[in-house]
Amino acid sequence: MVLTGPRFLALLLLLSLAVGAIFRFAYLRSDPPWDFTWSQALFTDGARAIDGARSKVVFDRWIVDQRSPVVLFYPLINLLAFVIFKVFGVGLLQANLSGVIPGIVTLVVAYLGLRRVAGQLVATIVLFNLSFCYVLIVYSRVPMLESLEILMLLGCFLLLLQGIRGHFLSGLLIGLAAMIVKMHALHFLPVALAFLLIEGRQHKANSNALKSIGALLLGLGIAFVAWYVTVYRVNPAIVLKYFKSNIFVAQRSEYAGASVF
Repeated sequence: MVLTGPRFLALLLLLSLAVGAIFRFAYLRSDPPWDFTWSQALFTDGARAIDGARSKVVFDRWIVDQRSPVVLFYPLINLLAFVIFKVFGVGLLQANLSGVIPGIVTLVVAYLGLRRVAGQLVATIVLFNLSFCYVLIVYSRVPMLESLEILMLLGCFLLLLQGIRGHFLSGLLIGLAAMIVKMHALHFLPVALAFLLIEGRQHKANSNALKSIGALLLGLGIAFVAWYVTVYRVNPAIVLKYFKSNIFVAQRSEYAGASVF
């Protein structure tokens, strides 16, 4: 059929990427919808997340004090924002690029992963829908941690398809996503473990499944050690206080709702 031919799919692919980029780059100095969420996180959280990068560029000082040690909490997005500010200057548009760049790469990585498991047609159709997805567009236009987290977890999914070396790298990336982006990335860990177990059973290779799980957990452990040495030891008390207030125990009321599952 013409609608599933290679030329049509290539055209739809290019159109989807172009539309996705336009929706994310257009009018970047504009505010997000004020009533988009129950809170005002779209206005406050992103600005706070990259405050350390702005401080470094403007005042030549990373913020690591008790007031708001954002570099210890969110190292990766601060590094990305620092590079953007250094190259393009400091401003609202440049700050929002910290969400746009991961958002656009997310579309590409999602397409590659889906093409691997479901084929060209499904991957192209899903990419087309993601390009128009209003929630994803809004979060991709502000420097929210979720954009970077989603990108890294999609990378974890791609690596799960790459054999035992990929499983190790997937565990490493899950750990880094959780420790230097947002702790909620650990939600992907049981999904990854279940995937490897199911894949092992389907191929009747339980020994290989155990090796894959071991490689995944090894990568996760190395990520934790790297975080411990480079971030935690800088200011253990303040980092521990942050994680206590943000990880699952402190947010247990959220997990009581069936909608989470």
